[in-house]
Amino acid sequence: MDLRNEARNIMRFGEIFGSTKDVHIPSVYDDLCTESVLVMDYMEGVLVKDLEGDSQAIRSKYAHIISSSYLEQVYVHGFYHADPHSANILLREDGIAFIDFGEVGIIDSELRRNMLNLFYGIYKKNVDIAFEAFLKIANINKDEIDVHKFKVDLDSLISLQNFALGERQNDSYANLALKYNLSLPSDFSTLERSLVLVEGVCLELDPKFNIIEDAKRLITMVMMKRYSPYNAAEYFLLESDRYLEIFKNLPQGINDVIETIRGYRFDKLDEKAKEIKHDKVLDSLAKYIFLSIILVSSAYLATQQDTNLANLGIVGFVVALFLFGVLFLKHQ
Repeated sequence: MDLRNEARNIMRFGEIFGSTKDVHIPSVYDDLCTESVLVMDYMEGVLVKDLEGDSQAIRSKYAHIISSSYLEQVYVHGFYHADPHSANILLREDGIAFIDFGEVGIIDSELRRNMLNLFYGIYKKNVDIAFEAFLKIANINKDEIDVHKFKVDLDSLISLQNFALGERQNDSYANLALKYNLSLPSDFSTLERSLVLVEGVCLELDPKFNIIEDAKRLITMVMMKRYSPYNAAEYFLLESDRYLEIFKNLPQGINDVIETIRGYRFDKLDEKAKEIKHDKVLDSLAKYIFLSIILVSSAYLATQQDTNLANLGIVGFVVALFLFGVLFLKHQ
């Protein structure tokens, strides 16, 4: 085992929580680390089982810090501590500290998005959203399962997740997949095991702990970031450039077919003029498509019950309309 890998994991977590006051990660002395030696700060703190004399309010606060910081690792960064049992989390006067970073998990952006959508459906108590997200995670089609029965079982789990206190919940979805003989990605299974460990630690601190309460705040933050006009504009501008290049590099044979049908060949000047005009049309088309997507997404968000998402949708809708007008006048 190369301990330099663990050193890099620690430094990555240190960067994630560098500005977080109540989550502490040991500093690594990289120049002293080798394949068999890991040198880092000693972290003070007590284990959950050794916590004595603190009020339930303090214990609940620790549970909140642990769960919210762990959810951030998973759903914001896609990089998480994969062995978060109680011996790897220290409780301190100024918050908590994670230790032992030999095991980490990584989930790609697609799985992270689908899992967040599943959590969003659970939080909103919307079985249809949760159902669609679950299908994408399991990579199956609706005609492969009994949709009605599956939604009934899923709705029961959503109710349990939102209203049950002091019970483990994070293994429920694996059990549901097992019941319907669905194969979940290995990354999902690894994460679920880790979430069960975190949930167990938090329940030990607070018998009434429910992870959905911390998930609500995180979901709102991530959704606002995901659908912000800036992020959408950045993404679609990058994509429009990529598709423009694809169109520009279409096989020359297409032009030959057009020339044959028309019965003549363009001379070099005409060909260059048409190429420039073609590129301008594609560029304008890409911009209109991008603005249309922003407009539709913003209109959808504006209809949501969540006030933050609705306000974001209204702002995005107004900005998109303004940009439409600017683009239209520009081409007159």
